[in-house]
Amino acid sequence: MRHVLIVILVTAAVLTACNPIYVNQDYDDEADFASYQTYTWVDSPFAQTDPKKQNTLLEKRIRSWADEELAKKGLTRVDGVADLQINFVGDADEATEIRTTGTGWGMDRNTRAVHYEDGMIMIDMLDSKTEKLVWRGIAELTLSEHPTSEEIDKRARDAIKKVLGQYPPK
Repeated sequence: MRHVLIVILVTAAVLTACNPIYVNQDYDDEADFASYQTYTWVDSPFAQTDPKKQNTLLEKRIRSWADEELAKKGLTRVDGVADLQINFVGDADEATEIRTTGTGWGMDRNTRAVHYEDGMIMIDMLDSKTEKLVWRGIAELTLSEHPTSEEIDKRARDAIKKVLGQYPPK
């Protein structure tokens, strides 16, 4: 049983290493990020309109994880008027990659299709006074072909942590 657990842990570590989360940010270099102390969540103008793609349960968890990370940054969530208005967009699309191994020169050649999901989480912060975008963080991640809710949660939480790790910009 112990060997099975070790194999599972090593496999999980390898899969995570093979599927990094790429993060990027853009920001207004004239914004005074030290002056932002409070935030409120607002709906994104880019929110999903297709009810089949919406997952309000995951959206709730993402906001909760972001709340935790933003609290570490000294920001306080409030209802109503705040220094920042924050929204996020998340999306995942199916993708296929064709992989070929072997050279064909005296070796067997093997071609297979690998199916997976490409995911993206984008967090926007708008200055409430000017209603202008002051910070945007984007995380791009890969999920397995049929990800479990646990895999989605872990990858999304890691993405939120990494993307908000860039705030405030230095």
